[in-house]
Amino acid sequence: MQGYIAMKFLPQLAIALAMFLWSINFIWSKDVFTAYSPLSIIFFRLVVASVFVLGLKRAFNIREKIKREHLPRFALLSFFSPFLYFIGEGYGIFLTESTLSALIVATVPVVFPAITFILLREKISLTGIAGLVLAFAGLAFTIVDPANLHLVYSLQGLLFLALSVGSAIAYIILAKQLLEEYRGITVVGAQNAFAAVYYLPFVLVFDGSHILHHAPTLTTVLAILFLGVFCSALAYILYAFAIARLPLWQANAFENLIPIFTATLSFFWLHETLSAKDIAGFLIVIAGIAVSQWGSLRDASGGLSPDESPSRTVQ
Repeated sequence: MQGYIAMKFLPQLAIALAMFLWSINFIWSKDVFTAYSPLSIIFFRLVVASVFVLGLKRAFNIREKIKREHLPRFALLSFFSPFLYFIGEGYGIFLTESTLSALIVATVPVVFPAITFILLREKISLTGIAGLVLAFAGLAFTIVDPANLHLVYSLQGLLFLALSVGSAIAYIILAKQLLEEYRGITVVGAQNAFAAVYYLPFVLVFDGSHILHHAPTLTTVLAILFLGVFCSALAYILYAFAIARLPLWQANAFENLIPIFTATLSFFWLHETLSAKDIAGFLIVIAGIAVSQWGSLRDASGGLSPDESPSRTVQ
């Protein structure tokens, strides 16, 4: 009986652990960016992740091969994430604060319906609209100084974070399609390998000289290994496992954990403190995310199967 319960909730446990690992990513990335640029750190961790996933596949004798006709789809998936996503997230963290970065990235489930409405003319629910308005009101309250209406944080950093949100949405759509045909570990391994190739010329041109003349410390090496293995490999494998088995409303609900985990870790690890204004703004954003998911939760509770739920579109 206990084994049955554990298996039943395994996808929820997997996605919760993925959210925790990605929260650590927001924290530890802030530290290692003092040694090398975000571009270099992301490249190194992708190489580590690719080697780790290859080792896992060998260890478990997973010989799944990618069909030649699907290579362009994998290339496009990898372009959006990890390539564009990590550029946005990495420089967003570098130019702002870890907690704010996590909060903005966590708005993906709120922004997604608006994007599909604009591009695909898919219907957006009233709760989705309310959640979107509430989340953006909270963000505006957080990033704008009401005294002079100036941005409290770097505009460049905020634009990078917006890039990560857009890239994450494109990734979700493409990943779900590929996960219907391939195992999560195969998708994650391919996306990391493709992205590492994308990053290589930029690293050589912009950071090659710095890397050659600055040997990394043991702390930096360990941090890159951790980020590569746990945040760029295992977290994505856990996430892929979960979204292939959960309805979208439930998977999206777990996004709320990222800013909560990150704010807690930032306080104890980076000693980042939040003002009363920041806390209020963050709570408004999280409330907006929760409201945006309410319609999907209500539909699922009302007897619709996950496949019949309107929110299943990108699953």
